[in-house]
Amino acid sequence: SSLRTLLSHNPPAQVLYQKNRLPQSVLFLLKLYPGVVFDPLIPEKEFWEAGDTLKYLTESKFLGDSCFEWPDSIKSFLSPNSSLGLSARTEGEMAISCLGATIWCLVRCKLEKNILSLKRIEFHNPLDSQTPYHTGNTNCPKYLVLDATALNNLDVIESSKSNNKTKGTLLHTVDHCACGMGKRLLRQWICNPLTNPKEIIQRQDAIRDLIRLEHEMNHMKKILKSIPDLERLLRKIHTFGVHKPDDDHPDCRAVLYEETIYNKRKIHDFVNCLNGLKSSLEITELFLPVLSELKSPLLLRLLTSEVDFNDSNIVNINNLSLDEMENEKGNTTSDSSHSTHSLKELIKFFENSFVAEEARKSGKIIPLPGVDKEYDRAKQDIKGVEQSLEQYISEQKILIGNNNIKYWYSGKMRYQIEISEDFIKKRRVPDEYTLVSQRKGIRRFLTPTVRRLLEEMTKVEERRDKAIKCTMVNLFRSFDQHFTRWEKVVSNE
Repeated sequence: SSLRTLLSHNPPAQVLYQKNRLPQSVLFLLKLYPGVVFDPLIPEKEFWEAGDTLKYLTESKFLGDSCFEWPDSIKSFLSPNSSLGLSARTEGEMAISCLGATIWCLVRCKLEKNILSLKRIEFHNPLDSQTPYHTGNTNCPKYLVLDATALNNLDVIESSKSNNKTKGTLLHTVDHCACGMGKRLLRQWICNPLTNPKEIIQRQDAIRDLIRLEHEMNHMKKILKSIPDLERLLRKIHTFGVHKPDDDHPDCRAVLYEETIYNKRKIHDFVNCLNGLKSSLEITELFLPVLSELKSPLLLRLLTSEVDFNDSNIVNINNLSLDEMENEKGNTTSDSSHSTHSLKELIKFFENSFVAEEARKSGKIIPLPGVDKEYDRAKQDIKGVEQSLEQYISEQKILIGNNNIKYWYSGKMRYQIEISEDFIKKRRVPDEYTLVSQRKGIRRFLTPTVRRLLEEMTKVEERRDKAIKCTMVNLFRSFDQHFTRWEKVVSNE
């Protein structure tokens, strides 16, 4: 019954199990859910034992340099006799082994760093075993757990009478959410209703306040309709910046023939995420003038949890580069929720780092001055080489005695000195001039000095192109460093 309830609340997409060791009754139950992918793993080799799992986590350092930095959900299963975190408690061996099977699957898909670096490994605590509240001499569970039979017979999520799975259900009737995040949260609340009268009344008071503030409520609904699915976008952006360009990973080694298209999608998601976060903060600002009218402590707490726009401790970050932002983050507490920067300032920093419309069209994030020091140095060096080339052509005009000579450009053939044949017939060009191309009435030359400057230009341009590629990854990584704060914006806590 507990397993059926768990599966009803969290329909599985993929099931990993030890080959030839899964009871037929459990397998039959899992097959009741359509679309489930069954992945039988070889025991020990693929479905890792607890020791092999902990050894991998220690060596890979995806969760931290030592076991002391691992999530509490894993540390609670470690043996107190192992200071290196290489052995598990007897009662936790199966849980760690199941984690090992999941990691093996991630390694097979080359996603281990993308997912494990999020450190979002949590202990599943069944709702009926969570901390109860006290009423008189009785301990009552915090949530009413609706098992699979109740959910089906009451048509809570899916209809048992209609071909349309959702039409006529409780969820379909009360779901007026304006965004995907709200729809998922409402589904969770309906499947796990509260039992504590005080918490139920708190939600009712919040709804009463929102109904009373009709103008703000209507405006808020318009804003919510424009907000993308931030929960999923935040995790996508984490994967965009998890690999450095020089990492030994297939993502970094692969030659993508449609790289521009992929980059455009990444930039599109990033810009949408920034706009969505900014819109979320607009909701907070919308209710600032009427905070004194709110009677609901719950609504007041949700609306004021990130109101730090005018905090005197806020540090101006408009003039910081990406490297300075990263170094500053490393010198402060590891919990980004204690950052001295307001959310509004952080969003403004990322918006002012590049021109969004140009990036969407080109598939490249060209950093604005001051954002990426390496890119700025490369641009300055290119300007220096260009000045040297202009100075050289001016000297050649005086040396040859012809003010009409100029550089000719065509694709990769650049800075060829173009001289008319009529002038060459009258006056011989210096011996160091090498003929490289020509057309009717025109001859084009290169000199050792121009070749040397072209080599310098090529090297500097390679540095610039590498800096552009790194800027995108660094921008995503810098954004992801504040993941805890971004997540707080979209959470209901």
